Amino acid sequence: MNTSHSWQIVGNDMKLWHPQNRGFDQTNSKFVCTTCHAEHPFYGACECGATDWALAKGMGLPGIFCQSCGQGSIAWTCPTCSNGQRLFLAFHYDASRVQIAKEVGFFGSIFGGSKKNQPLRPVFSLGRYKLCANVRDLPGLEEFSSQDYANTPLTFRGEKIYIGDELSFLTHRWGLLVAAVNGEVYKIALAWIIRNPSEARDVVDAATNYCNQQLGNPSEKSRGLTMWNAMDGNVILQVAENMGMPSISIFATSARAGVFQRL
Repeated sequence: MNTSHSWQIVGNDMKLWHPQNRGFDQTNSKFVCTTCHAEHPFYGACECGATDWALAKGMGLPGIFCQSCGQGSIAWTCPTCSNGQRLFLAFHYDASRVQIAKEVGFFGSIFGGSKKNQPLRPVFSLGRYKLCANVRDLPGLEEFSSQDYANTPLTFRGEKIYIGDELSFLTHRWGLLVAAVNGEVYKIALAWIIRNPSEARDVVDAATNYCNQQLGNPSEKSRGLTMWNAMDGNVILQVAENMGMPSISIFATSARAGVFQRL
């Protein structure tokens, strides 16, 4: 029996973190702590009973998510030393057993218009935050620390990420991240950590209805993820899991991201 392995990390190339890269399980994947270097088994079955894990993004950061229910995480805590860390730094896969490839035609599929040929509308504002605004006109933003940047893969030259004050949206409080390139906002990310699971359905329904009212019918829909195309970008609603707690995230991304220079 061939027991050789070719362990690799996916790295911070965001084109690799998409759901077409799937099929990860305990036979071909593991976690290696970045602090104590202890090795630990990969996830077994999800709470929903499925075992189909895939690469994807949550809050704009790389993570591992269940393809059946959408639960997953962008962080991992080492059972040996209890150090919490970005999942993409600790996740290893066996390249001799599972292959990954870059996403093809990402911006073409995301910004190429609605499948149903409905008229596209502009992305709505999230509070006082709007795509293509200048960060200098948005008070209350605090740039990532050097430690935050060390653990977060940037995508574009001139990109900076900012943490904002909690935002009231759809009668709930949301955490806020803003990403900008050369001062121009190209992504706004909201995340509500669900402390009462019974409220999750109401929040998802409210967010879905609001996006439908503002942008029309979704252009893409799968378990745990709904996307609306717009004339100037897109909006994505994602249901996942963060640090063991379910979460709901909303991402507004500018079509201008397709012309920025990648790292």
